[in-house]
Amino acid sequence: MAGSGRRRPGDGGRYVVVVESPAKAKTLAKYLGPGHRVIATRGHVSDLPAKAGSVRPDEGFAMTYVTGRAATRRLGAIAKALFFD
Repeated sequence: MAGSGRRRPGDGGRYVVVVESPAKAKTLAKYLGPGHRVIATRGHVSDLPAKAGSVRPDEGFAMTYVTGRAATRRLGAIAKALFFD
């Protein structure tokens, strides 16, 4: 289970937790209670493109990631929860 919690300033101790699975999000929300917002990404938010050059061994194995349209919407929802809700 991947997760990341972040306390938001000025919100009275509210936390945002990001997990991959909607089922995990629902279960965790029950345990964590109203002081937490649990968001599911429904999969990876970034991936290596399926082409040569995604991993560059000559540059210390640097990687190039891409974000799909669906993932971009989910990242927007995460950003909104972190900064605006």
